[in-house]
Amino acid sequence: MKLAKVKTDKSDAKAICEYALINEVPLYNGLTEIQSECLQLFRLLDAYLKQRTATKNKIHGKMFWEFLLSLFTVL
Repeated sequence: MKLAKVKTDKSDAKAICEYALINEVPLYNGLTEIQSECLQLFRLLDAYLKQRTATKNKIHGKMFWEFLLSLFTVL
């Protein structure tokens, strides 16, 4: 592959074309409907897990401060 001194869209397109002519480039196959739905479900699950973690941390922090306040009100 040749490296150009000046990098432009035209020179990039030419380099990609030359590469594709020399090497066999496999065609891109998009996700199937089932794969796409699974990906969407995994992303939703990840969002729910992050939300759960944030909620647990918030509850833990609030309980910690309430505990500290209870210690100082006793003194």
